[in-house]
Amino acid sequence: MRAFNLPFKISNGIRSGISRARSVWFAVVFCGMIAGVLPQSAAGQSESPGFGAGTGLLHGLEGEARFRRQLDSFFWTYSGAFNRSGEDFSVEIGNVFNSRFYLLRGEPQNIQDENIARLAGAFQVHDQASLLVESRSVRITSTNLRQDWGMAGVSWQPVDGYQISGLAGFMQDERSGIRDEGVLLGMRATTAAFEAGDFLLQARAHADYGDISPRTFQNWRVGSNALLDLDDFRLEAELGLARKIRDSYQASSFFNREQTDFIESVRNDTTDIAATAYFPIARHIQARVDLSTLVNVRTVRNQALVDDIEEDLFDTQISRQQYALRFEGRYEQDGADLRAGFLYSIGSRQARLLSRRETLASQETALQRTDILANSNFEQQRFELFADATVPAGLQNTTRLTGRISIFNYDTPEINRDDRDELFWQLSLSNRHQFSDQFQLSVSLAGEATHTVYLFAERSIENNWRRSVRLAPAIMWNPLPWLRTRHQFLVRANYTVDDFQQPGSTNNDQASRELRMQSEADIRLDSEWSVSLAASRSELRIGRLLWQEFREIPTDTLITWDGRATLNHQAGSLQTSVGLRYFVKYDFLPRATVTAEPSDSDGDAAPAATRTAPGRQTTVQWGPLVSMRLPLYARNELYVNGWYQMQSVRTRLYTEYPEAQREAFLRAERRARRVNYPNLEMIVRFYF
Repeated sequence: MRAFNLPFKISNGIRSGISRARSVWFAVVFCGMIAGVLPQSAAGQSESPGFGAGTGLLHGLEGEARFRRQLDSFFWTYSGAFNRSGEDFSVEIGNVFNSRFYLLRGEPQNIQDENIARLAGAFQVHDQASLLVESRSVRITSTNLRQDWGMAGVSWQPVDGYQISGLAGFMQDERSGIRDEGVLLGMRATTAAFEAGDFLLQARAHADYGDISPRTFQNWRVGSNALLDLDDFRLEAELGLARKIRDSYQASSFFNREQTDFIESVRNDTTDIAATAYFPIARHIQARVDLSTLVNVRTVRNQALVDDIEEDLFDTQISRQQYALRFEGRYEQDGADLRAGFLYSIGSRQARLLSRRETLASQETALQRTDILANSNFEQQRFELFADATVPAGLQNTTRLTGRISIFNYDTPEINRDDRDELFWQLSLSNRHQFSDQFQLSVSLAGEATHTVYLFAERSIENNWRRSVRLAPAIMWNPLPWLRTRHQFLVRANYTVDDFQQPGSTNNDQASRELRMQSEADIRLDSEWSVSLAASRSELRIGRLLWQEFREIPTDTLITWDGRATLNHQAGSLQTSVGLRYFVKYDFLPRATVTAEPSDSDGDAAPAATRTAPGRQTTVQWGPLVSMRLPLYARNELYVNGWYQMQSVRTRLYTEYPEAQREAFLRAERRARRVNYPNLEMIVRFYF
C-alpha cells in the first residue's frame, strides 16, 4: 500500500504526440528562419535592449595556462585564442589542451590528454556576401580518437543581422585504429530579432553532415527565442531541437577488444522547451511561472562488418522525459521580501529492445537483455511547497525563515523492487544583528528530515527516517582599526532510524554528531604588510543509535586540529604570502594493526609479529606554504600557490602485548610512516 499515492503514467499517446510535435516544430522554426532572413521593413527590424545582442571580437592574443600537482596527481591545462578583425575580415584561432595522470612508484599512470584546435574566418567580398572558413582538430588519447575537418563556403547577408551560410569541405575520423575519410557539408543560419505581432522572435540553425563511409557524422540544431512584453505581462520562451549521430567501431568479443567487427550508431534526439511568465497578482505581489520540457531519445543501432560475427547485436532505444511546472508569488513592501509557491515535476525513462527476437540466434540472451533494459525503466514525480521570508527589524537586524516540504514518488516495473515514496521537509531560521560597525552576530538554525518507504514487502526492512539538525552561530568582531576577527561554530547531529527491525537482527540505527570551531584573524601591520591567522578544531562522533532511549554506543571518533599563519605583503596589485600550516588528525579504528620486528636474547632479528586490536591512528601534516599574484602589464598576470606537505602516521593499539615482545611493539607504535608531498598550482593569464 502506498504511503503517498500520486499516480502518474506517461501514455504512448503523449509520446507519439511529442514525436509529431518535434517534426512540426522543426518545419515551423526552419521556415520561420528562412522568412526571417528575407528583407523586412525598418519597422520590423527593431530590437529590444539585451535581446539577441552580440559580442564584439577581441583583438589580439589571449589565453590561460594552469598546472597543478596535488599529492601524486598532476593536472595541466591551457587555452589560447587569437582574434583579429578589420573592416572586411575577421579571424579566430583557438586551442584547448587538458592533461592528467598520477604517479605510481614514480611512474606516470592513466595518462589522459585531450586537445581541441579550431579556426574560423570570414572575408567580405561583397556588401551582402562573405567567404567563410571553418576548421577543427580533436585528439583524445583515452579513446584513441583523432578527428580533423575543414570547410569553406559563402555567407549571404541580405539584411543586417540576418545571415545564411553554406559550406563544404573534407573530414577524416579515426577510431579504434581505423580511419575513414569523406565529404563534410555544413549550413548556418541566424536571424536578428524581428517582430511578429506583439512577439519579438529570433531564430538560429546549425547543420553538419559528414559522409565518411561506412560511417556518418551528423549534427543538426534548430532553436528560437520569443519575447512578449506588455504593460503588466512579460513572457520569455526558448525552443531547442537537436539531433546528433555518432558512429564508432566496436568489438563484439569481450576477450578480444582489438578486433572490431561491427559499427555502433548512436543517435540522440533532444527537445528542450522553456517558458517564463511574469505578471502581477495584486498590489505589491508579483507572480512568476516557469514551464520546462526536456525530451531525449537515444537510439543505438548496430551494423555487422563481417558475416560470421559470433555475438548477437542488440539495437536499443532509451527515452528520457522531464516536465516541470513552477509557480512563485513574491511580496515586497517596506524592506520585507516574502516568496512562496510550488513545484511539480514528472519524468520517466523507457528503454526497450528494437531487435526482433526471432532474428536473434539466442532467445535466452534476448530475454535477458530485455529484462536488463526493463529493470532500468522508471516513472517519477515530485510535488513541493516552498516559502522564503526575509523580514528586517530596523536597520541593524534581519531575520530570514525558509521552509519546504515535498513528496517524491518513484515507480519501477514489476521486475525491479525499487518502488519507493519519500517525504522530505526542511526548515531553517537565521538572524543577523549589526550591533555596530565593529561587531556583528549571526545565528542559523536548520533542520531537515526524510522518510523513505519501500512499497514491496521484501524491501520494507529498509524503510527509515533520516533526520538532521544544525546550529551555526558566527561572530564578526573588529575591536581595533588594524584587527579583524571572525569566529564560527557548528553543532550538527544526524540520525538514521529504521522503521522496524526483524527479531534477532542487529540494530542498524546510526548517529553522528559534530562540533566544529573556527577562528580567523587579520592583523594589519602597515599599509602593505599584514599577518593572517586561522585555527580550527573538529570533533566527529559516530555510533549505533538507540532511538527509543535516545542514547548511542560509540563506534568511531575523529578529531582534527588545523592551524596556519601567513605573512602577507601587498604593493599595488602585487600580492605575496608566506607561512606555515600544521594539521593533526586522531582517528579511532575498530581494527588497527601494528607490526613489530622483535629480537631474540642474542640480539638477532626474530620473525615479525603482528597484532590487530582497537586503536587510534594519528596523522600529522605540516609544512611551509607560499602564494604569489604577480600582475605584469595590461591583463597579464602570474599566480603561484604552493605548499610542501610532510606527513607522518603513527598507530597505537588499545591492548596488552606479550612481555617478551612488548618493547618491540612499543617501538613500532612510536615509529612513524613518513612521506612527503610537494603541491604546486600555477596559473598564467596572458593578453596581447
